[in-house]
Amino acid sequence: MNLSAYDITEVNVTDTSYIDAKTKMLYSKNLVYYPYYAFLHRYNSADKTNDYYLALLENVPDNIEGRTVIRTKKNTIKINLAPIWNNSSLRYIKGKVPLNIEVIKEENDGIIYALNI
Repeated sequence: MNLSAYDITEVNVTDTSYIDAKTKMLYSKNLVYYPYYAFLHRYNSADKTNDYYLALLENVPDNIEGRTVIRTKKNTIKINLAPIWNNSSLRYIKGKVPLNIEVIKEENDGIIYALNI
């Protein structure tokens, strides 16, 4: 999967996706399951912050640090946000907060979501 270019689409999956600040986890029933995930970021010069992306992958490329996706018995996907927690606005979240996730690119070996934090 080519992770260097993104095409924007109009798909939102906010209904059952949320962040739990206590566990630093993202929980979602709407994300498509792939066995691995990786965090990507791109600098946004307009507001001088990083935009974060979640790539769910069938196989992890050699140049990216991948982690294993956790899927519960109720088919909820759990993503550990600890690697990006302190470097993003996530550090200001208290409690459980709904998360807006947009599909950026979808291919047969993975999908990239924009995390609108």
